[in-house]
Amino acid sequence: MIPIKKLSCKVFKMGKYCDFSELTDHIEKLKLKADQIDRARELFLDHIVMLYIRRIKKRTNVDTGMLRKMWMAEKAQTVFNETYASVFNNMEYALFVNNGHRALDGSWVEGFFFVERTDDEMRQYMEKAAKKFYDNYFKDLEG
Repeated sequence: MIPIKKLSCKVFKMGKYCDFSELTDHIEKLKLKADQIDRARELFLDHIVMLYIRRIKKRTNVDTGMLRKMWMAEKAQTVFNETYASVFNNMEYALFVNNGHRALDGSWVEGFFFVERTDDEMRQYMEKAAKKFYDNYFKDLEG
């Protein structure tokens, strides 16, 4: 953590000025730290997304293999202090394979729920991995 420094005012009278250079330097350091935090969150989320795709591909049902091949992700990005990334599958029938559907003969085809199972697994992993990742990331920045 950056210690807050005192301002050095030369003469504080009407017509004179205060030297805010130390405050300006401190603000610049804080901006740099904020950028580093954003970058750390993006790196961590990119790592999580790659693990998510690897695990969801293993769980995805295979007939022709197209459903498994179509898992994709957007790179993590930070907007207004929120870091996000998207994992998606563009195959039209992915939702039906995941959630289940009615067959042509009227019977119900049970879903595989690969999205929900992967979500649960990754939430548990993220809770454990986040602290370790951030500790290592900021230790590298300081050292």
